[in-house]
Amino acid sequence: MSQETPPKVHQTSQTSFTSNAVLYDKARPSYIPSSVDALVKMLRLQKGDNVLDLACGTGIFTRTIMDRGFDLTAAEPSPGMIKAFSARTPEIPIHAAGAHNLPFPDESFDAVTIAQAFHWFADEESLIEIARVLKPNGRLGLIWNLEKTGISPFADEYFHAVVAHDEGLPQYRKNEWMPVLKNTKVFQVPYEEYLEDYFLSYTPEQLWDRTQSKSFITSLSAEEQGKLRKQLDHLVAKYPETPKDSEGKLICPQFVRVIALQKA
Repeated sequence: MSQETPPKVHQTSQTSFTSNAVLYDKARPSYIPSSVDALVKMLRLQKGDNVLDLACGTGIFTRTIMDRGFDLTAAEPSPGMIKAFSARTPEIPIHAAGAHNLPFPDESFDAVTIAQAFHWFADEESLIEIARVLKPNGRLGLIWNLEKTGISPFADEYFHAVVAHDEGLPQYRKNEWMPVLKNTKVFQVPYEEYLEDYFLSYTPEQLWDRTQSKSFITSLSAEEQGKLRKQLDHLVAKYPETPKDSEGKLICPQFVRVIALQKA
């Protein structure tokens, strides 16, 4: 494993994802197979292609493509995430590196994938560095698992209670990453896109684990976390009509977004 010191890593993501890596790996959902298939197709990937999974975290996404015949390499700036990744996925080499300073030669990869993370480092500088390590006509693939609003009153109210704590942080929902992609000079635009709705089922305890795995919740005080946990229990009682699965778990609407861009 490379030991480069990654520059320009957001402090909240660096600190929180180091401290909550085990919970993150346990609580965060994987990616539905149809969305992974869509990303692989959009990236025009073939067996034997060199793929960098950047900001790989604990390897939740990496594991969805590791048996598809690609030559995989991972990069991640958080020490806690690297430790969790290596424990779960020791066969994939991982480098301690962030998106702004990749320790790879020019034109090393056929594709770079970024799951659940681009919003943390969305700027032209990172895209220039990613384009540098891509081969001519190489592709960048982005994928996010997200909570969907506008369907479940319970899920909507809980979502807004949670994100009330993310002020000042670069989060997907704020769309600050979008103009970066639309105005980039190093990738072709417009980009390809794929969206799919689906549902996940949670006990209140499982939903709370997922909530705690969010960086901005991890950084809250124990008192603030306790208040939010009580709010979850209150909302479960407030909305007894919330749909449940055969095991009595709360059915929560989700969606996945996939974006692919070709190097200019």
